[in-house]
Amino acid sequence: MDEMVGKIKSPLKALVVEDDVVSRMLLAEILKKSNIEVDFARNGKEAVDKVSEDSDSIDFILMDLKMPIMNGYEATLAIRELGFTKPIIAQTAYASQDDREKVLAGGFDAYLSKPVKKDVLLSLLEELW
Repeated sequence: MDEMVGKIKSPLKALVVEDDVVSRMLLAEILKKSNIEVDFARNGKEAVDKVSEDSDSIDFILMDLKMPIMNGYEATLAIRELGFTKPIIAQTAYASQDDREKVLAGGFDAYLSKPVKKDVLLSLLEELW
């Protein structure tokens, strides 16, 4: 059943790319309470593999920047090269203006600083839709 979460029409499916268990749990709770389905990848390589296998079912990606195996910048570049044009939102604990500019120049659609706050995330999703 489609529901409205603010202006966001659900159901949407998010791919949360995050190596930190606590951050994954927090994001899952926020998204699931907003009727957004969640899938996870623990690093950029897993994210690229999931997008490669089934990009059509993913509506947006929340991408951590600092991860083992493949970081968020590398993963986003690879995902964009696969033809994924839907929103990819960077999330990082580093929040300087230089970081923000680097993120937006790196193929991301938006930027969130950690810890991610529910109202900020949902507001950003409303802007992107």
